[in-house]
Amino acid sequence: MASCSIYQLNAEVKGYKPRMWRRFQVSEDITLARLAYIIMTLFEMRANHLFDFEIRINLNKSKLIKELGRKNIEISRKSLLKIIKIGLPDSQTNELDESIYDFNIFEVKMKQLITPDMPKIKFRYDFGDNWEINVKLEKIIIDEVLSKKGLPRVLKGKGYGIIEDCGGVDGLKSIAEAYSEKSGEEYENYCEWLLDILFELEKRIDPQELSAFQGRFYGRVSEIIFNVWLDGEIKLGKIKKNEIKELPYQHMEKINWWKKSTAFLKAKFVGKRYEGSF
Repeated sequence: MASCSIYQLNAEVKGYKPRMWRRFQVSEDITLARLAYIIMTLFEMRANHLFDFEIRINLNKSKLIKELGRKNIEISRKSLLKIIKIGLPDSQTNELDESIYDFNIFEVKMKQLITPDMPKIKFRYDFGDNWEINVKLEKIIIDEVLSKKGLPRVLKGKGYGIIEDCGGVDGLKSIAEAYSEKSGEEYENYCEWLLDILFELEKRIDPQELSAFQGRFYGRVSEIIFNVWLDGEIKLGKIKKNEIKELPYQHMEKINWWKKSTAFLKAKFVGKRYEGSF
């Protein structure tokens, strides 16, 4: 059996306490796209949002850029580091937006960018919730016994994973705190009210008929009707309006407003379902 070079990596959700991390092993020759899907699986991400990688390289590593096939990347003289971004091509044209990304995530091998000299890379998921996973190479193992079929392999970790569309690290912290505190009557009332609706939807809608995008409707419905629950609680006098706080946010994903507006009008007046994000 031929020897197999195995990368042992440690991945940790940035900014979340208590620490949420995974130690795992992968074959050295996988693409960054494959690594991305492994990371998403490890942290309960459903791959419903955009994602990419960022890596900082030293100036003396600039020859790496030529090896990867791009010679026109400008490296600032004001800094000893350059941030390289590796992302997804456009889903329709299959072309890479070179104003944003330096390399195509499907074309770059992990071992080209993660090395003993450059052991760290950042994985970003859902640019709205802005999840960041810090990935670090711990060691490279030459294994003459195990084949690549045994990979990827999870060795250790801590923490369950993320919750989609919850508002990122701060949102997950709030949910964890509310759950641990079982925070009173309002929390129990909301959960009972919401889950009754979602369970009824589950009975009426066959998930087998939905695409991966349409299958996210549970989250969308929950977001839309949260204000309905709030209005009801205010009218019943259980919550005071001045107790509600609206937090500022910044939308980080690129939006095609023409497509989004057209799809909205078709959905409203023609009944055509959305088929993807914009």
